[in-house]
Amino acid sequence: EQLLDNWEQSVTRFTEIMPSDYRLVLEAQQEAREEGLTDDETTIRMMEVAGLPAPSGDEAMVFRAWDPETSIQNGPVWSRDGIVCTGEVYKQHVKLTFAHGAALEDAGGLFNASLDGGTRRAIDFKEGDKLDEAALKALIKEAAAHNASSKSLKKR
Repeated sequence: EQLLDNWEQSVTRFTEIMPSDYRLVLEAQQEAREEGLTDDETTIRMMEVAGLPAPSGDEAMVFRAWDPETSIQNGPVWSRDGIVCTGEVYKQHVKLTFAHGAALEDAGGLFNASLDGGTRRAIDFKEGDKLDEAALKALIKEAAAHNASSKSLKKR
């Protein structure tokens, strides 16, 4: 209660703490802009710095879902015949959310978040986690194939 009653004074005592990985992603974003990279190239650079492989052009199309002048909130979205997955960078982890994850097999057992939802599933990557790149690529391909099959069913 005292904190809120004296907000103007209290706020001056707060200290911003930013984990080094998050700071590196933000620095990569700034450097990419300074180098004149496209929005997609900037997104891919940020995902690489975060330790995530970006899908290649034949697997998914990357487009951005945030205002580059204000923040990286909401992160990139990978799409092929519909949303494949979204990427979000948080201070403690990087999250990939698969739009139709509940419909996927996830043979590599990567899903570790949003497991109770009826449609989506997510993977939270924390510092030090080992990435099974082959399993992630297989999951991305499976999600794109699911979207393609859903799209063809809608055309009928």
